[in-house]
Amino acid sequence: MPHRFAAALLCIAVLSLSMAGCAPSGTYKEGPLSTDYRALSQEDLDRYAARIDNEIARIEKGAAPPGDVPREAYLADLKSRRYEVRTEIAGREIIRQDERRQRMELQRPLP
Repeated sequence: MPHRFAAALLCIAVLSLSMAGCAPSGTYKEGPLSTDYRALSQEDLDRYAARIDNEIARIEKGAAPPGDVPREAYLADLKSRRYEVRTEIAGREIIRQDERRQRMELQRPLP
């Protein structure tokens, strides 16, 4: 029993440390990272994903990040946001396909 508690505590510690590494380096008041992407429509979310990609390309070419944020931290935050946005787009697509499948099942005549 004490080993289970220690193992559970170790898992919680590792998980909390790994999640701390995913946090943005700060709050942004300008640039693409200041936008709340979860409230965007599908079309706006697609445009926002392209904007993130363009910003990553711009920073990788040597452009200065906004404000006094270190370049590496800003680039890491952009890549993390790009992953979040792509995951959101994929999740919405799955939900849309599931809703369409359910509608098709409801329209199917009974045997």
